[in-house]
Amino acid sequence: MRPAPLRSTTAFATLATAVLLAAPASAVEFKPTLSLMADGTWIDGDTTPDEDYVRMRRARVGFDVGTKGQWLFRVEHDLADRSAPEVSLQLTLAEGDTLWLGQFKQPFLLEDAMSDKQTPFLEPALSGAFVLGRRLGVGFQRVREDWTWTTAVVGQRADGTQERVGVTSRATRVLWRDGDAFLHVGGSAALEATEHGTFSVSARPESYFASRNVASTGALAGTDRVGRLGAELLWIDGPTSLQAEVAALRATREAAPDFTGTAASAVLGWSPT
Repeated sequence: MRPAPLRSTTAFATLATAVLLAAPASAVEFKPTLSLMADGTWIDGDTTPDEDYVRMRRARVGFDVGTKGQWLFRVEHDLADRSAPEVSLQLTLAEGDTLWLGQFKQPFLLEDAMSDKQTPFLEPALSGAFVLGRRLGVGFQRVREDWTWTTAVVGQRADGTQERVGVTSRATRVLWRDGDAFLHVGGSAALEATEHGTFSVSARPESYFASRNVASTGALAGTDRVGRLGAELLWIDGPTSLQAEVAALRATREAAPDFTGTAASAVLGWSPT
């Protein structure tokens, strides 16, 4: 592990330990967490064959420790090694206002926010190629009855990868509500500065374990900064739901043309229960 991530992780662990020791033992609640997802795919390719597989897509195990309405310390690790670990401390500043510290999922796009436990997609949406995922940072979230706003200062991952620093934000609003039915819209924006002047993004063909990418930029040398924009829509009425997202990305480069890309996804669902 590189020195910078090690210092950040050590400082965060010290803060989390201080909060834990300061809380009355009787008020602290402990809850283990587990999320398992398995994929099976059989491919009959016309030209380039790909392997069939049955594998664990996600096996996240961890725990939550905290006091209700005050603070929550969360640790999660993916035994399938398909997603980054989480080590985060959530401090409740006021009702509906939360401060986040550590490595947590950064706010950008609805699909990424809900993909751990509630995704309607059996395979990753292509718009997910532009998300930031779990990174070290400091964030603030405000939740009200019909709207939310989340913003964060984001750095690299705890393992030293994703060496970029920037800011990201996501806001949502419920435009219409009738009982359990509602219409939700949202928008996201993020801006990062690259540390070593390189950037890349790729997407697999809607399969977590495919051996090739459906799209890849390769290494974009001379990249100064990366900007992202996203828009989302979610409509639920009884057993029927519609989720749609579109995301755009621009990598600004010094001595070469800028790279721009867009991705979109939509799913119409019906649940029998």
